[in-house]
Amino acid sequence: MTRNKKEVFLAALFIFTIALGLHLNLFQEGLSVDERANQNLPDRVFNARSLRQGVLPLWNPYVFWGNPHIATHQSAFFYPSNLVLFLLLPPVSAMKFSTLLHGFLAGLFMFFYLKRLRMRTLASVAGSLAFMMSGYFLSHEGHTANRDSIVWIPLLFFFVEGVLEKQKRMDFLGGALTFAVMIFSGYMHTVVFTGFFVVFYMAIRIAFSFRNRARRAIPAILGTLFLGGGIAAVQILTTGGILDQTVRGKITYETFSSGYFPFSYLPLLFFPYLFGANYTYSAATRYCGIHNLEELTGWMDGLFIVLGILGFLCMRRGKRRTVTWSWAFLGVLSFILCFGPENPLYRYTFLIPGYKLFKGPAKNWLGVHIALSVLSAFGLHYLLVLLKKRPRIFRRTASYISLALFFIGFSLSGFILTLRIFHVQTWRLIETSSLQDYIAWGNPAVWIPICALFFEAIIFSIFAFSKRKTVLLLCLPPLLLQALFLKHNMYIHPQSLENIYQYPDHNAVYSFLKQREGNFHGFRIYPARLFIGDGVEEVLYPCINQIYGIRSLAGYGPLFHKDYSMISHIHSTGISFRFEHQIKQNRILSMLNARYIIIFPTTSEHKKHIGFLEETVSHPGGEPFYKEIFRSPLGVRVYENLKACPQAYSVSRIFIPEELAQNPGDVKAYHDWFYKWTTRFDPREEALFMEPIPDDFPAKFAPARVNIEQFQSDRFIAEVEAEDRAFVVFSEMYHPGWRVYLNGQRVKPYRVNIFMNGLPVPQGRHRIVFRYLPQSFFYGLILSCLSLALLVVLLYLWNPERSAVCAREKLMENRSLDKSK
Repeated sequence: MTRNKKEVFLAALFIFTIALGLHLNLFQEGLSVDERANQNLPDRVFNARSLRQGVLPLWNPYVFWGNPHIATHQSAFFYPSNLVLFLLLPPVSAMKFSTLLHGFLAGLFMFFYLKRLRMRTLASVAGSLAFMMSGYFLSHEGHTANRDSIVWIPLLFFFVEGVLEKQKRMDFLGGALTFAVMIFSGYMHTVVFTGFFVVFYMAIRIAFSFRNRARRAIPAILGTLFLGGGIAAVQILTTGGILDQTVRGKITYETFSSGYFPFSYLPLLFFPYLFGANYTYSAATRYCGIHNLEELTGWMDGLFIVLGILGFLCMRRGKRRTVTWSWAFLGVLSFILCFGPENPLYRYTFLIPGYKLFKGPAKNWLGVHIALSVLSAFGLHYLLVLLKKRPRIFRRTASYISLALFFIGFSLSGFILTLRIFHVQTWRLIETSSLQDYIAWGNPAVWIPICALFFEAIIFSIFAFSKRKTVLLLCLPPLLLQALFLKHNMYIHPQSLENIYQYPDHNAVYSFLKQREGNFHGFRIYPARLFIGDGVEEVLYPCINQIYGIRSLAGYGPLFHKDYSMISHIHSTGISFRFEHQIKQNRILSMLNARYIIIFPTTSEHKKHIGFLEETVSHPGGEPFYKEIFRSPLGVRVYENLKACPQAYSVSRIFIPEELAQNPGDVKAYHDWFYKWTTRFDPREEALFMEPIPDDFPAKFAPARVNIEQFQSDRFIAEVEAEDRAFVVFSEMYHPGWRVYLNGQRVKPYRVNIFMNGLPVPQGRHRIVFRYLPQSFFYGLILSCLSLALLVVLLYLWNPERSAVCAREKLMENRSLDKSK
């Protein structure tokens, strides 16, 4: 093994060891209650289960009132690691291994990119560690799709750099595949962000490079992005096909600018949890902020900040000058955008097409941390060059770094001391009247970062005089300590979610419903709260219910259906914000096929919900709506909705209210009518029509018996027996992607009750098949196949070995001609 290969191997082994150490808690304590476990993991399980059944999970009937599954991109159905891991391993093991794998790949890909920039091996490893331990990457570990997409950014820049410098065709093809995989990972925000980054990076590199080769690379780099987008077109077009129907289709500037990083949060750049943490340690470190730090943390170790500044100041020659200027510009731009509406320039970003579909300005910390990771590698590389060529300048520079770290440490100590001396009583970050319990020297969030800075300053002082590179390894313990502290406070929870995937029968509510119903697809539950058993009951996100096969009216999705949200009053986090209205009016819940209401009375809010349920809510005749049918030993209550509509049923008439006759398609008008005149509507006997009623429809329809014979994720089959012409209502959400077949002939479904499917059927016995096949999926699949075919052609035409053979044959031919002459 050559020296370079040996160094790369040892560096990769070292990066894997660090990644394993950072994620060791996964194998000791299990998955904590975060989005990774209670949203992403159920989606991956649903993907794998559908594939084993030979079904494409285009539709998910288990969350909301049904939901386009693949189109909501965070399902990440096409992401390669999901397809492999969740088909081969048990769900929890697959998610643990995926978390470890992506932590390792983040460092490895950054290492490859830095080595392509001709960094020293030690400097490349340092930049990789900076990226792996950055606040953004660690805090978004539980946001699986976001984390998966971040990992591929350094690899994409690795190939972009190759196209810029040497214009190798394999770099072009590798960049296209990497960009496609990033799109498939399921987080479009990172994809759009990275696309803009690549364009800016290319523009700055070319602006500072006067060689024609760099300018000729423009079509190749843009072609890389377009070919990658073409390969992932099946995801892009499928997602775009439902965008106008969701709350993200058109958002306001206020929504777009929400989740920003205020100027008052600047101390968090050095103290990841200055004002307390999310979960553990003690009451003095518990986070009491008004925002979620998982989205807002900008922490990065002070050593990397100092090295990053050094890298920018000292790399002023050749290609490295253009690279440092590029990353410095991108880092500063990202830093400015983090402040959102507090930055007057941010309003102009709302005008950028595509970018304005996303919210959360604080997510721009990703650009800051990537830029600092690259620049810190440049800074250490500069130090190592000085160590070998100019020892005096090296000693002086390393001493300056040590002094800078001491200065930052003493400044932060003075900041904390000032707050203590002047008895600061208020601060925007917290909701308490005093900071004294939070800004305390006994708080680990205070002393860990300060002690780490002083320790790193001492190490660089030793490094300046000893000139031994191995001394730098002593900086690793404080770095790991801070990274583990950040992860621990963000994600460690008293209970993990192992049992809900391994022992569902331990769940008392699940066991009760299974014994009572047997068949889970015939009803829905609300507000979709289930609890893990084995002595512990925990309120979980509704998405987990699909593991049990239970259909819930709530859930979570980034592309939440706007009409459903308006009518049901359930927002994108999956919980109703007008629970009492749903319970008191009942007809909307009944129309939504909500047969069971499940409550865990642990909070005052839930106890209030029980109060609503137990009130005398009835028809004029006095018939009750709800009945308590189960109470677990730990207090979980299950109420039956006695008026719930079946999954599919016939109605006697269809109508348009007089108030809506002028504009029957106005969803907002129907919403207002629902909540004003709900007592005039009985969903079990009649259906509201959302378009002009055809002239050939009778005034009254005959009754019919409806039976659901088959129910899968993308289709269901119903048998209908009608005495005369009947009208059947199906509880699955109306969506343009549904294709309906009556006795094998395709027919048009009607939109009734705002977003339900209705279908007239003639007299007799009939077979109705609903299948979800949106056109956008087919168009995207065709474009993806064409792009992959183009990729194969390019691989064949641009095969380096084939080109080398042709060149060699041509050279031999020329030599033979010369000899003959």
